Amino acid sequence: MIPLIKSIYNNLYDRRKFVCFVLIVVGLFFLGQKILNKNPNVDKDDHQYVNSIYMSDGRIYNNYLNDKEKAMYDFMMDRIKRGKRVTQQTPEEYGCKDYQECYSLMSSAVNAIWIDHPELLSFASWDAQYKFDTGILTFRIRKSFKLPFMDDIGEMIINYKINQIVKETEGMSDKEKIKYVYNWIGQNATYDTIFTGDSKNQTIYNVFVNHNAVCAGFAKTAQVIFQRLGINSYIVRGSTTGSHMWNIVEVDGKYYYFDSTVAACIKENHYMYYDGLKQDKFDGYILSNENWYPKLEKNNLYSNDELKIVN
Repeated sequence: MIPLIKSIYNNLYDRRKFVCFVLIVVGLFFLGQKILNKNPNVDKDDHQYVNSIYMSDGRIYNNYLNDKEKAMYDFMMDRIKRGKRVTQQTPEEYGCKDYQECYSLMSSAVNAIWIDHPELLSFASWDAQYKFDTGILTFRIRKSFKLPFMDDIGEMIINYKINQIVKETEGMSDKEKIKYVYNWIGQNATYDTIFTGDSKNQTIYNVFVNHNAVCAGFAKTAQVIFQRLGINSYIVRGSTTGSHMWNIVEVDGKYYYFDSTVAACIKENHYMYYDGLKQDKFDGYILSNENWYPKLEKNNLYSNDELKIVN
């Protein structure tokens, strides 16, 4: 009888320990959210709000999309925010006259979302498939991770690291902050050569947590950091030797290209390491939507001495 009582007691004791552990973890999670996820730029009531990492101004949505493109953008963002991976409707239910118009509207909307919302942690890509026999168009969101709590954990980790960057750049000029961000990305992430269309390597999560990405991840990372540092900047889509994403930064009312992918690809002591900050190295860069951006400065923002370039 005594061994049975001991067994019951031990089981209850173990369960209490487990319950206490769970309560502690949950408590730390909510405390972390309260402490870390504070961003003065964020307005949770804003139409464009997603999370506390970054506050989108919806610049592309507000200024460059027509009504149908905005409606598709809103539809996609609703699905992304709510984690709705698959939607099956007729083109008319999507608000299109046919499936071809839907494809076009979806493409325009995604291009705008990529630029307006670098803070999206798990949205990797999308696809759409139309079946002629049923008249149904399937819209599918591809996510880089499937567990919902990963977004929350990622948000806290990223906010913690951005807060560190803010502290480390206190008192710096804008030029110094921009160079710091360039170096931070170069020192904390590498270019991911294993590329797939729905890979996590296109998000800021991969840069901050897994320390590798492709150009989209680097450009988005720079954008969210710049906002917290008070640097006006833009995400740019275009091409060099292939499709590419980078940034534009503003310093003293002038605008310059900023390509941190170069920093992530080249070792710091290599003579080409700072090419992503030199305006005379951007001649082969082509903007996809030139009218979306201000006129660029052709002179270099930094001198060779400031970048410690060895010729």
